[in-house]
Amino acid sequence: MEGTGKIDRFWESYLRERFVIFLALALIYFSIPDTSYHVDIISLIVVFLPAVISAELLQRRYNYPLSETFLILGIPVGLIFTTIGLLQIFGSYSNPASSPDIFSVAQSTNIMLLTVFYGVIVCVTGSMLSGRHTAGVTCPKVSTSSLLLLTGTVATAIVVGFELGAGLASGFSFYPFLLCTGISALFIYSRGSAGGIATNFSENLADSSLAAVIIGIMISVIRLYASYGQSSDNQFIEPYLFFETTNYANYCLFYGSTLYTFAFFLSLRTGEIATINFKARNWHMLEAFSFYVFMTLAAPSIFELV
Repeated sequence: MEGTGKIDRFWESYLRERFVIFLALALIYFSIPDTSYHVDIISLIVVFLPAVISAELLQRRYNYPLSETFLILGIPVGLIFTTIGLLQIFGSYSNPASSPDIFSVAQSTNIMLLTVFYGVIVCVTGSMLSGRHTAGVTCPKVSTSSLLLLTGTVATAIVVGFELGAGLASGFSFYPFLLCTGISALFIYSRGSAGGIATNFSENLADSSLAAVIIGIMISVIRLYASYGQSSDNQFIEPYLFFETTNYANYCLFYGSTLYTFAFFLSLRTGEIATINFKARNWHMLEAFSFYVFMTLAAPSIFELV
């Protein structure tokens, strides 16, 4: 009987959540009419692996619910790897000599958007399981070594993502980097005490990264629409100029999502996790990305196809 009790406890404390996650993934997979458009092994690995490793570490070492990590980390990690793909796709087409065709752009963008899809799945499975816990979920302050391990896991996946494409150097652009880091520094300084040092560092970083993403998207979209109609050879805008302009937003999304993810890890170290509503901010991040996609990558409507 004692052995049965241990199995029951192990099921409730560890196996049950993973079984539900497996069922959710299986349900989504078998609900898709044609899975060939929705399955990309590399995208699956780079999104799920950092989330799974982080969730396992936090649950095993600090008893922090796996569902909370999935719920908070799914969307920003999905956006990080989506923008890595978009940066490399758009970067390769932003040369005036390039001649992209509809099929290659559509297929590449489809694969990159899969990482957001996978991130949403991670988030939804976390939300599915989070009802088992009370609203005030807390986590002991993680050690410095755990913080480095969590950060290093995502950083390694980012490096691999860039190296599979155009290389790590393609991840830097001066003006978007200046915007994102500058806004973060100003948030931290302006919200601080008389000495300019903020006590709620993680929350300031989360808020500033979201602000930088929204401002960066608006800068890119405004320039994009202001450029329409200036070329006599194209109905709206020259393709290379479109990719060059919208890549600004891609960089801001990448830097903002990366800083946001680090803000979550840092809040576990500083103890701010209990007071920061990352879940609400996640959906704001996704809303900003959805607006960007609608303004730049929206598919043709039925009225254009018939």
